[in-house]
Amino acid sequence: MDRERTHRGEKERIAERRNKAVELRKSGLPYTKIAEQLGVSLSTSYKDVAAVMAELKSHGLHLVMEMRQMELERLDAALLKVNQAMAAARQNKDHELVLKCVDRLVKIGESRRKLLGLDTPQRIDVTSGGEQIQKRIEIVDAATGSIIGEQPDQDEVEDQDDDHDA
Repeated sequence: MDRERTHRGEKERIAERRNKAVELRKSGLPYTKIAEQLGVSLSTSYKDVAAVMAELKSHGLHLVMEMRQMELERLDAALLKVNQAMAAARQNKDHELVLKCVDRLVKIGESRRKLLGLDTPQRIDVTSGGEQIQKRIEIVDAATGSIIGEQPDQDEVEDQDDDHDA
């Protein structure tokens, strides 16, 4: 009987902590600050928010959409601040800060793509006789050719090698 009450009390404590974690996340705190305030590890703070999100998803998609929108707004605010910092760094010709801002912009973009599901892996049909793979190779070749310039003809390379050997 005591064990059951303890177990029930533990569940309630965890549920309360998870709700607090979500409220702190809604207010814009990063997971590190949530962990500090709740006295848990960074991993636990993330898992608490993720558990509530999963629970909300099972109860209603509209609540998850609200949470997703909240995260997008938080990322938008961060994006704005980084762009402002980068503009100031450019004016001051602080190249190191500009590079840090670019790095942060890339990370924000990664977070947005992940949140929106744009980074989901794509399946490649390798049973099609290699046609899809060949198409991807052609696309990559075309892209790299336009970036680094056209590749020299193999005959030209051999002629240049012969000139160096002589």
